Amino acid sequence: MSCSFVQTKHISLLSDKMVSEGNMYYSQPGKLRWEYTSPYKYLFIFNGTKVYVGNNSKKDVIDTNTNKVFKEVARIMMNTVTGKALSNTSDFTVNVEDAQTSWLITLVPKKKELKQMFAKIEMFFNKNNNMISELNIVEKNKDKTNIKFSDISTNKTLNANLFAIP
Repeated sequence: MSCSFVQTKHISLLSDKMVSEGNMYYSQPGKLRWEYTSPYKYLFIFNGTKVYVGNNSKKDVIDTNTNKVFKEVARIMMNTVTGKALSNTSDFTVNVEDAQTSWLITLVPKKKELKQMFAKIEMFFNKNNNMISELNIVEKNKDKTNIKFSDISTNKTLNANLFAIP
């Protein structure tokens, strides 16, 4: 799967919102590339047990086997991308609503660690193609991140270099 996205971050302490754009790539099993291209370049790659985060000036490679926080964040991201979060009832309470043009799936965290990060995650799936079109992450402090996906492409071979840890 590959797509473009526009991410809008609403921070309660600021009147302005932060808007960024980028691309997301996913390949089975367990490879994810989340790439910000504007207004700054930043890259997140998850490949197996390794996570790369960075830009031209700062780069980190984290082994999720030795870092519990990154392991949990990577697991939640992958479960959300693959849809496993919908059936993993130990992590979230799942609520499905029928909206006019989409399905709204709301994930409310059950675990203490997740509750410290999120109040809820809302996923909108287009009824025409059953693909995710929008994602809202509402944090515990009520800050909100909205991500709108476009140009979604599935079942195409992606270059393995997209997921290489630099």
